Amino acid sequence: MGQNYTEQQLGDLEILAQSMLFFAVGHETTATLLSSCGFFLALNPELQNRLYEEVREAFEADKGDITYDRLLELKYLDAFVSEALRYFTPTLSFDREASEDVEIEVDGRRLVIPKGMGVVIPFHAIHHDPDNFEDPERFDPERFMPENKHKIKPCTFIPFGSGPRYCLASRFALIEAKLALANLVNKFKFVRSEGTVWPPKYRHHYMLLQMEWPKIKFVDRKSAEFELENSSRRAQIAA
Repeated sequence: MGQNYTEQQLGDLEILAQSMLFFAVGHETTATLLSSCGFFLALNPELQNRLYEEVREAFEADKGDITYDRLLELKYLDAFVSEALRYFTPTLSFDREASEDVEIEVDGRRLVIPKGMGVVIPFHAIHHDPDNFEDPERFDPERFMPENKHKIKPCTFIPFGSGPRYCLASRFALIEAKLALANLVNKFKFVRSEGTVWPPKYRHHYMLLQMEWPKIKFVDRKSAEFELENSSRRAQIAA
């Protein structure tokens, strides 16, 4: 069977292009997702408290660590990350080439996409379409809880694409993001700072949806709990 293949070497430009692609889709996307998660945690303390309780119990059950199987059981963590992916999908769009003639109807108009035509699918527009998600500008992880997932229409939540060319690293990316977020939430509290701005501003990027670095604060949970206990004791003494 080896006779059917020809050996082809990659040139410097091709190696550079592939390296840039790996960094963009394998590193920047996860970093962008974690940035938006931190932003939403700071903006929504009640949601953060719920996520923290779930994560804290998981770490306690695994004696200070968290196992792969335990991570997969965290339903609210999964819902929170999914909603962050819907609201601020790190990648702007993906493109496909029609393998055959396709006829569709849009607002009563008949459109034909001929075979070979390139089609660009905008993530953000689909994820913020009120026909797909009720009140799309509201950050609500409840959409992705097990009891509500069935309400999501097919092909309306596509942060990793869809079809045969679905992102092959999606499971790794989700585990990576969930593990990082779980550890951060377990150790730190995300709070607003003087520079926290809503709605956020965006940086120009041809490929990724990136906010200007969200300005939030990290507060060590142990230090905060220690300070709270001391304040309570001082108040009792003063009384």
